[in-house]
Amino acid sequence: VIFELEEIDGEQYLNTYDLVMVDEEGTFYYAGRMNKFFVNNKNVRFDAGLVERAVTAQPDIESCRLAPAYDKALRDTVPVLYVKPVMSASKAKDAVRDALKGAFIDEGVVKETNLPSECIITDEIPYNAMGKVDVHQITKGTVDGYRYRVIPVRRGRKLIDVRLETYRNAF
Repeated sequence: VIFELEEIDGEQYLNTYDLVMVDEEGTFYYAGRMNKFFVNNKNVRFDAGLVERAVTAQPDIESCRLAPAYDKALRDTVPVLYVKPVMSASKAKDAVRDALKGAFIDEGVVKETNLPSECIITDEIPYNAMGKVDVHQITKGTVDGYRYRVIPVRRGRKLIDVRLETYRNAF
């Protein structure tokens, strides 16, 4: 089966797992992914759609995208969060740290197993002609920004804070 249709209110629909917003005139706008995920070699499932919605819902974050990246040193896939904050670069690092802390610790809407390994703060997240984030541009390494390691801070086994440590300046 190539496409499975779902019945909604007696009609058959193809579920693309996209989240949309509808304005007063009935026009649809792409708002994110519902349940896209990827799995690393340790069988940890990263729920990209959930992370993206939770982080974007935080103050001072305009948009974000979680994308898998292959880490040669680890020989594994790691989650990298691309974030476009609403403020200037001088305060962006604090805003992203606060957003991660808010989503993963304060509100607890995302499990800490989904905490990204790296974060790239960028001025632009590329979109394709359909208005969706262009993951191919991201994975090709064409998105410029400031790269940070996301360092979980724990007390015992409990996640209590998140630090962003400079990885290298330009991506």
